[in-house]
Amino acid sequence: MLCALGEILKPGRVLDLGSGFSSYVLRSWAKATSHETTIVSVVAVSLWLDRTKQFLESQGLLNGELHTWDNFALTTPKPFDLIFHDMGSIAFRAQTLPKVLTMRTPNGVVVLDDVHKRAYRPFAMSETRRAGLEYLSATRWTKDAFGRAAARRARSTP
Repeated sequence: MLCALGEILKPGRVLDLGSGFSSYVLRSWAKATSHETTIVSVVAVSLWLDRTKQFLESQGLLNGELHTWDNFALTTPKPFDLIFHDMGSIAFRAQTLPKVLTMRTPNGVVVLDDVHKRAYRPFAMSETRRAGLEYLSATRWTKDAFGRAAARRARSTP
């Protein structure tokens, strides 16, 4: 789904909240496309920062930026065209979501992973709408064998 959104949106700036496979996928996509894209990955725990850096380096994909949330949250980055929020625990995601929603460009898309979690989905829907955004379910396209799914914000509400 992230690569497909990349092809459709052609984002100049991507925020990858939560490192791991998404960091690999997004950087692989950016490397394979002719569109110039900056990838910024942010992790909740510094241990993952080192692991992500080592893995990306071993794959020849150490392009873009890597930060911990504590350091990144103190900055005022330029807005992002695509944000993938899959960082830390569900409680941590809920805690950071209001700030994350302010980090997008006016037409930016925010993808929220793991919205199948009952404790997270209602909060994510509420915060998205409170921010004046439309909440769209991507369950149809992202639901896996374990029942996990993602959602995305497509546009501002009128």
